[in-house]
Amino acid sequence: MFGSTTLTGRSKARPSNSVAACLHSNRFRSTFAALAVATATVRRSAAAVLAVFMTAAMLVLATDAIADEPAKAGTLTTSATPAAAAVVELVIDYGDGVEKRFPRLAHRPGITVLELLQVAARHPRGVRFEHRGKGETAFVTQIDDLPNEGRGRNWTYRVNDKRADRSAGVYPLSPGDKVVWSFGG
Repeated sequence: MFGSTTLTGRSKARPSNSVAACLHSNRFRSTFAALAVATATVRRSAAAVLAVFMTAAMLVLATDAIADEPAKAGTLTTSATPAAAAVVELVIDYGDGVEKRFPRLAHRPGITVLELLQVAARHPRGVRFEHRGKGETAFVTQIDDLPNEGRGRNWTYRVNDKRADRSAGVYPLSPGDKVVWSFGG
């Protein structure tokens, strides 16, 4: 049933399927050992032990299959690790006492300030914005219904309270950063 492997895990041959791989994993063995100790202590019935064992085996199999499967293009993957919870905050300050806040926009490696605006634009109650150029020449000309006016009344941005020193099209963000777009001087 398991090819040339044995249930003791002493064989060096590779398991012939994912069930065998699961049975030979150290995580499976330690999970099963912990379950065996717990069930002996509690003195559960044989049927309950089997149910617990099967549930644990299915969970280990499922997590191994998910971890081994490469992410497919266009799919959304999530994880319980802190990296998956990485977020960036975006604030749009219209200069008249009104602000629009996006406190938890998803961070991804390499995201720029301009791309963060694009993420906010896709939000159901997002922002509309216009810009010209790309990369180092990207320049935001309008956010929502408020265009740049010139003579100091334009859209500028800060990252973590530090005035930007480059185009929004190339300014990379880190998890936890706060971007504030402000209108005015």
